[in-house]
Amino acid sequence: MVYSPPSEEGGVSGVMKRVVLNKLSQIGVNYQEKHLKVSDLKLADEVFVTNSIDGVKWVSSYQSKRYFKKISSQLLRAIN
Repeated sequence: MVYSPPSEEGGVSGVMKRVVLNKLSQIGVNYQEKHLKVSDLKLADEVFVTNSIDGVKWVSSYQSKRYFKKISSQLLRAIN
């Protein structure tokens, strides 16, 4: 499951978000918009950010937590 912050929390509901959500569906990954807290980063298996300039950027770590790169790699291949 991929969680995305709702647009009301500062994210942009633009072209890239639509592309990412569409591609997630195509590769069989469920997603949900959800209010995210910093504590969610400690529980996550993977973290990535997106924008229309850089595309998909995997986050390798936050503080002492390290993340996998499975979904972000699949997503990047699907978009490219």
